[in-house]
Amino acid sequence: LYKSGRHADAAKAYARAIELTPTDGESYFGLGNAHDKLGEAEQAASAFASTLALDPTDSSAMYNLANAYRTLGRTGEAVGHYRGALKATPRNAAMHANLGHTLDASGAFSEAASSFTTALSIAPKDVATYTALGHTYKSAGLTEKAVEAYKAALALEPNAAGAYAGLGTALKQIDPKAAAEAFTAAAQGGGTGPEAEGAKAFRAWLGASPPPPPLPSARKGGPRAWSAVQAAARYPEAFEGRARACAE
Repeated sequence: LYKSGRHADAAKAYARAIELTPTDGESYFGLGNAHDKLGEAEQAASAFASTLALDPTDSSAMYNLANAYRTLGRTGEAVGHYRGALKATPRNAAMHANLGHTLDASGAFSEAASSFTTALSIAPKDVATYTALGHTYKSAGLTEKAVEAYKAALALEPNAAGAYAGLGTALKQIDPKAAAEAFTAAAQGGGTGPEAEGAKAFRAWLGASPPPPPLPSARKGGPRAWSAVQAAARYPEAFEGRARACAE
């Protein structure tokens, strides 16, 4: 059921299996995964915690519980479980990266940067991790390091809208012209997901005539997850003289 995408039915089946065999850790683990797919983080966390209660050494359950806690905003608990999982699998780049995201969200920028750097030592071609490292450096006020990280991401993926948007915000204070160019590149960037969709909307915003009202400044996903659109709304002066050129 789970593999066929019937996650609600899978959750019911796992729950029934647990009723029959309350000490079956694999059923709790499967139940947690099903709840996770359904977007039910509280229930997923409870199931993964039950898996760990039966087997405290289960690193996969630790990792999944950390992810659930991260979703719930329980960053301290998430960090602890990520670190526990990493003791068992220290060469897992995704675990290091997710630990970095969680530390970043809690304002522990130095530790977050260290986690992202470790992830990159394992997976040196991960564009998303370079971009996340740039966001962390930018938030920590380390603009030059942020620029280096964004440029490393762009060297691997020249059309990465998210890296261009981050580069634009990093350059805004030290080189407004370069910032405007980076934001324009973000609007023309490729890829999929929220950053790319934001870039497409941003491009439409720049090209509209007459100019539409300012974009909303609400930033879903936290202050270090800006799309090109959100960055444009935050720093409209970076686009003075650029909107017409972009539209032409």
